[in-house]
Amino acid sequence: MQNKLHHKFHTKLISYDQFMEYKLYDLNEGYYSEKNQELWGIDYMTSPIVHPAFGLLIAKYVYAVWISMNSPNTFSLIEIGGGNLNFINNIFDGIKKLSSKFADLLNIVVIDRNFKNDLQFYKNIKLINSDSFNLKNITGVIISNELFDALPFKRFIYKKNKFYEIFTNYCNDFEEQEFEIKYNPFSKYPKEIYSIPGKVFAYSPSQKKMIEDIAAGMRSGVVLTIDYGYLFNDLKKNKNLMTDARIINKQNIMNNIYSEDLVDISSFVNFDLLIDWFKEFGFDFMFSDKQSKFLQDLRIVNFTKSYLENAVNMSEALKYIRTLEDLINDDIFGDYIVLGVSKGLNNFNHNLVLGKLKD
Repeated sequence: MQNKLHHKFHTKLISYDQFMEYKLYDLNEGYYSEKNQELWGIDYMTSPIVHPAFGLLIAKYVYAVWISMNSPNTFSLIEIGGGNLNFINNIFDGIKKLSSKFADLLNIVVIDRNFKNDLQFYKNIKLINSDSFNLKNITGVIISNELFDALPFKRFIYKKNKFYEIFTNYCNDFEEQEFEIKYNPFSKYPKEIYSIPGKVFAYSPSQKKMIEDIAAGMRSGVVLTIDYGYLFNDLKKNKNLMTDARIINKQNIMNNIYSEDLVDISSFVNFDLLIDWFKEFGFDFMFSDKQSKFLQDLRIVNFTKSYLENAVNMSEALKYIRTLEDLINDDIFGDYIVLGVSKGLNNFNHNLVLGKLKD
């Protein structure tokens, strides 16, 4: 791997976002290259893969947003990082059950950097091959699930009253070297949080750029993003929370963040930064909740009741319910964070949307 890195970067020292970009997205060697697609569902699981009810529940929220916006005739549902289309298909299935009128007028777009062609269609879904958000004048809902964790990030550490960025020398067994940076990326937050001895923080300019692009393209509507991560208040209570890189190989977490194996790399997302960046680019904060609470607010319990009442095979019904419960189990997906922000909407809030939910 060292020779390939040298061929790409022509320098011995590289930042972690450079390393990650190569490991994940290199057209020939990257984890997300076309030849490695069979690994994507093996190394990790996501909520949409675990259970279709996840998308069906999100459909209820999207529909409630549309109703709360007085049911405009032009409305888009856009997923960024849509991958295998499981999520968007489940959402659309749910919308069709809720309202044929809404389903018929809905403009559905999925943006992902791993689609084969620059623009193609799957059924009524427009697929755009891109690693950025370039749409304009959007009214609707923009959604992502485990997008921000997969964007390349730098690694910062605070010591001796200064922040340092951690680089690696791949020609010397990936030895790490620290270089002082001239700014404090967490300056608005209490020093006690970011000065935890030995604590390394993932910091992603790519996340901020994605939010800036979304802001430039959205006229009015809601952005809903779901990911694993933390808030600084959580870190106050538990200094052992993960704030750095997350390396996955065959569903196992690895310690070697410079692994030469074919691995998935992501970060534990700092949601305080996401919220601040959304606000910086003109969005209004709506809510942030654990996924468990968010799905309970969307009445996930009704899926359990309905399935039990209509079950033919009780063994299959119990299996269905167990996987459904994974979505709200805090040891699996339940402690993921759901963030909602809005733009261009007056007196618009999360409780207003929840009040429009349709069973």
